[in-house]
Amino acid sequence: MDTTVSDLPALEEKDDPLRVVGEIDYRKFETITKQEEQAELRQKEEEERKKKMNFCKLDHEHTATCQQPPVMSCAHDHSKERDLFEKPTSEKLKAAELFRNEGNKAYKEGQADKAAYCYRKALLQFDYTFPDTDEEQKQLDRTKLLCHLNLAQCKLQQEDFDEVILQCKQALDLDATNVKAFYRMGTAYMAKDNFVDSKKYFNLAIEVDPNNVELQNGMRKLNKRIREYEEKERQRCSAMFSST
Repeated sequence: MDTTVSDLPALEEKDDPLRVVGEIDYRKFETITKQEEQAELRQKEEEERKKKMNFCKLDHEHTATCQQPPVMSCAHDHSKERDLFEKPTSEKLKAAELFRNEGNKAYKEGQADKAAYCYRKALLQFDYTFPDTDEEQKQLDRTKLLCHLNLAQCKLQQEDFDEVILQCKQALDLDATNVKAFYRMGTAYMAKDNFVDSKKYFNLAIEVDPNNVELQNGMRKLNKRIREYEEKERQRCSAMFSST
């Protein structure tokens, strides 16, 4: 009796002869491939879970369903900066000069804090100013230089010596041989007991203006401070060695 297809036993997947060619059993490769795919999928899920942990604040198991919060835009009101930017250069230069004069008046009245505030307001004008002519550039540089120097003087009075040095450096960017900037930097460094830099800037100032009495007095004061410091160091070392 002939055997029909329906009479043959069904082949299981593992017995599929099409997956075995010669001595090569491709079923093993399929198994390895599936395992690698599953491992790769698990790795991606783990990476995604870790990403979610960075922003999801809920106390639960983090998965791909965790929702990232919307990116918030800057909440700061930039309208004042925009208004200042859009003003004509001539108006900004006038405003800066006005603030500088107010600062001068406040300083003469003994209000260093108010004066420093006015000078900063004046300098703020220049953050958004782009001169159109050489004349405007000269006026900007002049007002800016005076504001840095005056602000440095305010900070000397307030004993904010690091700020003094910063403002003087910015002044020197505009005028590389400015005597007031050299002198105030020398004074600030002396107050910080940095005698090397103090002497450096006093000397630079004297090179530019050797007959300036204020500079000569500053150098004498510095030399006195150096002698006092050296004497204290000698006494300290003497006491240290005598106690051993």
